[in-house]
Amino acid sequence: MSRKPFVHFRDNLAETVSLTTLVVIGILNVGVTSYSMGIETSGVQSQYLEIFLLTEAVLLGLVPVLFAVFVALLLVSQLVRMVIISIKAARRLVFKSETYAERIHLS
Repeated sequence: MSRKPFVHFRDNLAETVSLTTLVVIGILNVGVTSYSMGIETSGVQSQYLEIFLLTEAVLLGLVPVLFAVFVALLLVSQLVRMVIISIKAARRLVFKSETYAERIHLS
């Protein structure tokens, strides 16, 4: 049984990515606890532990940074859009002051 709690596809996708990240972090934490168990690790176990911790740090740091970058890009794109719409509206007002007859030189 599959349920989509959100109306929009993007919202469902964002929730799926978020939950997947949480599951991966949980799996990494289980791996860390099973390899370390409160004792000093050495050799291959030490390398696995470092890889688990590095992957967890990247996931915990990268996902919020990507979200912040996307929000910043969203804001910048909306500002650019607002400027373009304002320029078009200003042009329309300037050219609208001229009558059609004056533009085609009938008068």
